[in-house]
Amino acid sequence: MMLIAASWPSKSEAARRLFQQGVLQAYAFNEREAVRQFKAALAADPACAMCGWGVAWQLGPNINMPDRDDLKEARQYVVHAQRHADAATARERGLIDAMAVRYGVAERRRCVPWQQRRQAHRGPDGHRLRRQAARAAA
Repeated sequence: MMLIAASWPSKSEAARRLFQQGVLQAYAFNEREAVRQFKAALAADPACAMCGWGVAWQLGPNINMPDRDDLKEARQYVVHAQRHADAATARERGLIDAMAVRYGVAERRRCVPWQQRRQAHRGPDGHRLRRQAARAAA
């Protein structure tokens, strides 16, 4: 059963299922379980850029913990996502690029938030992506 309207590319059905579970846990504010699910998805498909993005997303600051000081691990997963982004869609690359800017892995470029906002309007989960773009631009 597909609970999230997403088409994150992965060679592994297990990775897709674990990624979806990670997203659901993230939306339930269960960060630790979300990180565990995203890492399990990455173990199932080590080339899954969005699985690395998911780990970084959940290790970073959020509404409940806006002042996370140590982003070292999150940055490592952003770098992993960047290295494996060749097979990613433009939308996914926009998310990865925005996360790289947000965590200081890449230079802040004016086009990254714009590109992510543009990609955010595509698909049924656009409102979530617009929030990510706004965070990256801040």
